[in-house]
Amino acid sequence: MARKTGRATIMSVAEYAGVSRQTVSNFLHTPEMVASETRQRVEEAIAALDYRPHLAARSMRTDRSQAIAVRITSAPEGVSGLALERFTHALCAAARTENYHLIVFVADSDEEEIATYKDLLATLNLDGVVVVATHRYDQRIGWLTERGIPFVAFGRSWSPAPEHSWVDVDGSAGTYAATRHLLDAGHRKIAFFGWDDSAGVGDDRESGWRRALAESPAAEFISLNRADTIENGAAMADQLADEHPDVTAAVCVSDSIAVGAARRNLETGRSLALVGFDDTAAALALGISSVVQPLEEAAGHCFRLLHQQLTDQVGARHQRMLLEPSLNVRS
Repeated sequence: MARKTGRATIMSVAEYAGVSRQTVSNFLHTPEMVASETRQRVEEAIAALDYRPHLAARSMRTDRSQAIAVRITSAPEGVSGLALERFTHALCAAARTENYHLIVFVADSDEEEIATYKDLLATLNLDGVVVVATHRYDQRIGWLTERGIPFVAFGRSWSPAPEHSWVDVDGSAGTYAATRHLLDAGHRKIAFFGWDDSAGVGDDRESGWRRALAESPAAEFISLNRADTIENGAAMADQLADEHPDVTAAVCVSDSIAVGAARRNLETGRSLALVGFDDTAAALALGISSVVQPLEEAAGHCFRLLHQQLTDQVGARHQRMLLEPSLNVRS
């Protein structure tokens, strides 16, 4: 039979497969009622016609909206925050495989994000949430857990929190590899340019640098910390040159910081070796080695764990995954 054009409907699928409309409906909602030979014919028709169930009607029948929410964050100076944009894009692609859609929103605090959850749950019958940018004393985790709302966090809880599912990237392993790379290249005095907040992520990344240096006989722990901006990366490079001129390399908590330090290298003629974190286009453009987060893999696991909760799979609410990053070495 020739493939039909236009948007497929449940009726056109039935005609293509040579079955009744009710049989197609049974296949979609109670497939165990349909004989295996008939199921195969309906599956072939759906594939041939590229049929997609009408989500609004499906929502009315199943009490599900097929929608999950995730907050989007601004990218500081267009550099490191782009990692979360990549994650969100990959999450959207993963959700689409099961006919789910992302509701993206902005919020400047936990309280504002929770208020948005309340609105979305009331107006859209939201199915679940992916929490991003976790931090110490994260109010969102407790609020979602207490109400039994399905969610997965991209990022660990950095302080005591109810048991929940999360996926994260091992930042400590990433900066450990970065520091080992610099040690193997002959550097003996290696600083760390970190963040001055208590998000937990920065401390995790600093711990890998400390662990690698502790394995070196001449370990000296020189850590500078400021907010995550390009200008602060330049400022820390200047401070390091003034206070510790014998330091020859630095591991940076983010590409924003590394880009600032690299820019100061160019302006002053310094040769401070740098490794960033997140492997952004800016690091590529400036030839900075950087730690690569497997963001597409993380997004896929986040959606899978959330989907397991939405389909009531046993133990789905308490799964944890820690993914290994890699190091992109540039000269």
